[in-house]
Amino acid sequence: MSHSRASRRQLGEKGNSTIEFALFVMAGLALMLGGADLVNYMRARMQLDQVSSNLAANITTYKQLYAGDFPGLYTLAQQTAGAIDVTSTNGATVFTGITNPNGTPTIAWRQQTGNASYTSALGGVGGTPQNLPDSYAIPAGSSVIAVEVFSAIHPWIYNVGFTKTPGPATLTSISLFQPRAALLSQ
Repeated sequence: MSHSRASRRQLGEKGNSTIEFALFVMAGLALMLGGADLVNYMRARMQLDQVSSNLAANITTYKQLYAGDFPGLYTLAQQTAGAIDVTSTNGATVFTGITNPNGTPTIAWRQQTGNASYTSALGGVGGTPQNLPDSYAIPAGSSVIAVEVFSAIHPWIYNVGFTKTPGPATLTSISLFQPRAALLSQ
C-alpha cells in the first residue's frame, strides 16, 4: 500500500510536532528545576546570614562572656540554622573578639565549634584582623565581635545530572557587631 504525498507530509508534520513538544518539555523542565535549585541556594544563603546576624546581636548583649556561655550559643546557632549544619561535620561556627585599645586592631580571642577545616578568614589570634567586611575600621578604644558561619550545602539538588557539579558548595556568612555593655575583650 502506497501513501500519497499529502499523507506523507501529514505524518512528517506530526513527527515534527512531537519533536518540538519534547524539546519544549525538556527546556521547561530544565528551567523549573534550575529555578528550584536557585531558590534552595538562596534560602540556604539567607539562613546563614540570619544565623550569623542573630548570634552576633545576641552575644553583644553580654556584660561578661565566659567559656561556659559558648555551648549555649552553639546550640542557638544550630537551632536558628534548622536543617543546615553549622556546628558539626558539615559546618562550623566561629566567634572572634577583636579589640582596638590603642589604634591597632588585634584579634583577642576566638572560639570555634564544628568542622576544624573551616578556618576564620580574619586571621589568627594575636594578629591584625584581615578581610573585614567592607574594609571596616574598628574605632580606637572599642571592640567588635565577629561571627562567622560556614556550611557545606548541596544547592544543586535537581541539576546534578545536567551541570555535573562536583560535591557540596561551601557558604560563609560573617557579621560584625559592636558590644553594647562592655568591650568583651577576654
